[in-house]
Amino acid sequence: MEVGQRVEQGQLLARLGKSGNTDAPHLHFHVTDRPSALDATGVPFVLDSMYLAGRVQKTGEAAVDALVKSAGATLDRAAASDKAKTMPLMLDVLDFR
Repeated sequence: MEVGQRVEQGQLLARLGKSGNTDAPHLHFHVTDRPSALDATGVPFVLDSMYLAGRVQKTGEAAVDALVKSAGATLDRAAASDKAKTMPLMLDVLDFR
């Protein structure tokens, strides 16, 4: 990918991997209105299909700390289900089958 490149439906964006401070393979991405992370604003996006595996139970900074430090964040699986044409929420854990 290059700065300013348009993304088309079905285009490969990244490969899932395990690098950095993590216990499991994962992919983190966000969509912004500018290339610079310092002055960009996140913009909404919709995924055609996904499986919502659950949501991290902790809230606020505690949740982010638990995820960043791999401190065993607890996953609430009550909302687990297939989803279509929706935008995941912060701290949602997704699976793509």
